Amino acid sequence: MQARRLVAGTLLAVAALIACRLSPDSTVPAGLQDETPAPFDPALDYFPEKVVFEYASNVSVEYRRSFKLLTIAPTHQRWRFRYLLLQRGAPRPSGYSEAIVIEVPVRTYTIEVFGGLQQLLEPLGVEAGLIALSSRRGAFRTMPRIRHAIEQGRVDEIGGGSTVNLEKLLELRPDLILSDFVGASSSMFAVRRIGLIGFPLANRTETSPLSSAEWVKVLGVLFNREKEANAIFDRIAGRYENLRARAKQVPGPPPTALPGRASGVWRERLIDRQLVQDAGGELVPEQRARWDYYHDHPHELILDQGFDADVWPFATPTWRRLQDVVDSDSRLAKLRAVRRGRVYVIGSPPMRGVMNDYYGSAYVFPDRILADLVHILHPEILPGHQLRYFRAIGATSIETQAN
Repeated sequence: MQARRLVAGTLLAVAALIACRLSPDSTVPAGLQDETPAPFDPALDYFPEKVVFEYASNVSVEYRRSFKLLTIAPTHQRWRFRYLLLQRGAPRPSGYSEAIVIEVPVRTYTIEVFGGLQQLLEPLGVEAGLIALSSRRGAFRTMPRIRHAIEQGRVDEIGGGSTVNLEKLLELRPDLILSDFVGASSSMFAVRRIGLIGFPLANRTETSPLSSAEWVKVLGVLFNREKEANAIFDRIAGRYENLRARAKQVPGPPPTALPGRASGVWRERLIDRQLVQDAGGELVPEQRARWDYYHDHPHELILDQGFDADVWPFATPTWRRLQDVVDSDSRLAKLRAVRRGRVYVIGSPPMRGVMNDYYGSAYVFPDRILADLVHILHPEILPGHQLRYFRAIGATSIETQAN
């Protein structure tokens, strides 16, 4: 215990030393240093554009003239966070002593690239403030401006979770550390101990694809980009709801689909089931209990309930042909989806500058995933659609190959 206190005290001392030696704007990107707050006007509504959460249930926001109250209470977690987002140049209001104060718009920040929200930084127009991220490998290959900043060495790598580089964070002094929220191992608790502000990107704790995607509005609130966030989400939700309605209108029983399988384990992710259902299908086996994130199924249960499943959208990503399926486990050849060649894997052939990030996109751009699944389950709805996240490995069926 004494050793922990000694380390914490040392880190706080280092933080204080750095704060004294560095000028206030030394880490602010050049494009943001000129944003000097105008004299405060108590009668002015500093947030004319506002967001309303229609799908997300783990986050809420209240607006005042010069500040916002943002509350995050992840489902099935004991954690609850309240932030007072104060317009730069405005005085802190009385009360709200339990709230963590963040000046907005946030100017410099770091982000952990696990929940997919990093894909929204460029569409929101806030990429200039990114000064570090958990990993620079591949996560921004489809974002040219951020990729250029990484190549130029203007974005540091700091790790994430329990391995986050606290010394580097103390050196960078970002306004905010956008942390992937994974409970007690989240880096936001570690950075709080050294006097920095962590913020939980808890979109993956939501209960539906659209409720997770609506967290683009949380980023909008932090950066005073509510107008842009509303526009982005309206496009996502509009397309998603349209596809869901069209799939629901298809007559007849819904096609059945098998869950994911990797390293011999049948693993169903909650978001996979919801996406398949919204694409007009049903994932087998039947859902018998509520779980978070994912659930593993016994092999015998899949062979029983999934024997006649129509399609397998989430097969092992390393497979490239149907024979790979059979070679991995001869029992899989009995599955109807395998016999008929209706097998897909998450992942497309390697393409320069293109990253296939199914689980990142599923939480922020579920409309894109849904379009792929609608095409797989009901090709007549989107006949000209090109798969973006899935790759068919069953050009010919096992039955055809045997003849």
